[in-house]
Amino acid sequence: MEFRNEQIDTDGLPDFTAIQTEKLSKDYLKVIIIVRGMVSLIFIAGIVVAAVLLKDIPQIARLIIATILILMFVWYFAMSRRVFNARSYAVRQKDILYTSGLIFRSTTIIPFNRIQHIEIVSGPIDRMFHLASLKIFTAGGTQSDLSISGLLNSDASKIKSFIISKTDSDEEE
Repeated sequence: MEFRNEQIDTDGLPDFTAIQTEKLSKDYLKVIIIVRGMVSLIFIAGIVVAAVLLKDIPQIARLIIATILILMFVWYFAMSRRVFNARSYAVRQKDILYTSGLIFRSTTIIPFNRIQHIEIVSGPIDRMFHLASLKIFTAGGTQSDLSISGLLNSDASKIKSFIISKTDSDEEE
């Protein structure tokens, strides 16, 4: 038997960027803003403590630092919508696809036949909005290979059931 490894014309390969992806639940934007608010409050508390302990800093330096920090927080919250809009997913017949990232765009595609385990996780803020994260694990890792946050509980359950049915049917073949 002769070994062959012929080149493939890349122009004929399917274009995954042409896939119509689905957006996450609109309530997930609220979750992003709430979490960012909580992180900001912790950060602000640390700044206040530092300001009290370092009261020898000149007033103009404090004003400059405060202005920079306020601009950073405004930018941090203004980016929330863009971060939300950059995330989407698609469930196809043989795999699941997830896109994210503003500056560094990332697309993760996991074939169903590689999936070992799926979890649905919902934190306290997620539960307020009936949202969940779908965590997908492939062989060899302790952390999820893909985590899709911002799904409605019902959608996360449907996707999990669909993927499990696909992985079961792949094992039977």
